[in-house]
Amino acid sequence: MAKKKKKGEIAKKRFKARQKIKKKRTLRLVKSSPKLKPKIIHRPGLPRMGAPEGFRSISMSQAMMEYAKPLMKYVEDDENGLNVAMQISTVLWNYSISVEDGNEDKKLQKEILKALRKAFGLDKDETHILFTKMIERYSYLFPQDIQPEPGLPFMFIRKEVRHLIKPFDYKKLALSNEIIPPDQKDRDVTGKIEQLDKNIYDRTEYGKYEDLFISLKNECQDLFEK
Repeated sequence: MAKKKKKGEIAKKRFKARQKIKKKRTLRLVKSSPKLKPKIIHRPGLPRMGAPEGFRSISMSQAMMEYAKPLMKYVEDDENGLNVAMQISTVLWNYSISVEDGNEDKKLQKEILKALRKAFGLDKDETHILFTKMIERYSYLFPQDIQPEPGLPFMFIRKEVRHLIKPFDYKKLALSNEIIPPDQKDRDVTGKIEQLDKNIYDRTEYGKYEDLFISLKNECQDLFEK
């Protein structure tokens, strides 16, 4: 009985020893594993993406919105109208890319023309004009030869609007050094200012002073705008 008890105690000690060794190994593995550091990729903003002269950088979603602008005037200014315009625009966008790659599909073209007529209520001629305009618009806004490398999340779009501010021609100004004479309204206001000063010196009751002051204030505003 004593021998069995002694063997049991030895087995317990050995089990505890094995557990300690196992725990140490686990701790050692955790400590020795390398820490994963987050990678930070520095990327400049879209305006600094190196767009060629006459173009600007734009995200893919913004590019789609810009491309779809001619379709917006055919739909209601609400969420449903926007969805219709964007759906048709996406189809035209993809078809324009196929045309540029030399894969013009006449069957698909007929389906797109049918969708345009149904969505925007156009006649046959109007539909063909809009279709041609949108195909040409893609090539005009996003020329293939100047686009960034495939896989980048932005495009180069042509600047459609240019603002040219010409220098002001100061020769058109006819400056005068003569004093502009006061008219009757100017003289009336001047008289009221003098009367207001007199009311202050005479300590006129406030109600009378306030009425004159408000009247004078409104007239001064009108003359100042003039």
